[in-house]
Amino acid sequence: MTDTDKVSNALCGFCEWGCPWKYIDAVLGHQDLQSDDIQLIKQLWAESTNAKYWVQGDLQTSDALIRQKLRMTYPWLSTGAIDALIRGASYVWK
Repeated sequence: MTDTDKVSNALCGFCEWGCPWKYIDAVLGHQDLQSDDIQLIKQLWAESTNAKYWVQGDLQTSDALIRQKLRMTYPWLSTGAIDALIRGASYVWK
């Protein structure tokens, strides 16, 4: 069973934003995660980096679309976790 607190903490725990390309690997490598947690993070990352959000407009539009989708689909996900996912995903699409 997924531990949503561990997932949120792993997503928020990244602090090396000078090297944003390391974000998802660092999150997936978080020591407290179990296999179910890792699968969920991969789903969240896939949603956050999905082209449908990034090819339509500017960063603010992408941010709003992803934020809305994540809040609706994963209501337990903290604002900080959503912020980190969007920040990490934005570097993929820069």
